[in-house]
Amino acid sequence: MRSDTLFLTMVGEYFDQCEVGTKKIEYPLRTKYWKSRVENPDLKRIEMRRGRRAKKGDPKNLVFEWNGYTETTIIHPLFGKDPVEVYAIPLVKL
Repeated sequence: MRSDTLFLTMVGEYFDQCEVGTKKIEYPLRTKYWKSRVENPDLKRIEMRRGRRAKKGDPKNLVFEWNGYTETTIIHPLFGKDPVEVYAIPLVKL
């Protein structure tokens, strides 16, 4: 696994929005798991896969430039009805 790449596996609906450019920010939860990946000073790109069965090199994979992140709080149906702390990662296609 490349240490300069943040790998994201996306639900089909959100992957499709990223592919057409209507979803411009990804919001992983601010957990210990994501902290170790997102707060990596070596990151240069994001590779997004559609679903868990996608293979590396799949033509449906999307690649984005790494432009850092901000920390914020959002309410989103995927995370439930309460506010959650997330990383806001801008998605800029390479």
